[in-house]
Amino acid sequence: MECSKYKTGRFVYVSTENNHKILVIRDGSTQLEEDVTGDVTVKEKISWTSPCSFDTKEIRKVTDSSVIELNAPVPIHITIAKVAGNSYNSEMEYIDSKNKKVNSSVVVKALKFDDK
Repeated sequence: MECSKYKTGRFVYVSTENNHKILVIRDGSTQLEEDVTGDVTVKEKISWTSPCSFDTKEIRKVTDSSVIELNAPVPIHITIAKVAGNSYNSEMEYIDSKNKKVNSSVVVKALKFDDK
């Protein structure tokens, strides 16, 4: 499975938490996730753990009323599970605020590929 084309670019997915569209701008080592309603923008550091898996850690969250510098202790582990055309199925695993393990999946669609 070819996952390298998803290391950079612009993507969109629908949040499983609130059904909002999320715009993702990824450059390989960082990504911005912006709720298209304008409520929240999150900057994340990315560590690729395999050709089709990566960990993200939130480092900054911007809301309408504040900017919060973060040092997320536990990363979100993401695996690109299936590639189809210009989209992929993303499987996520993380520990929530109540210290419970959460598994979730979303379909992520590429808006534009950055050719290198």
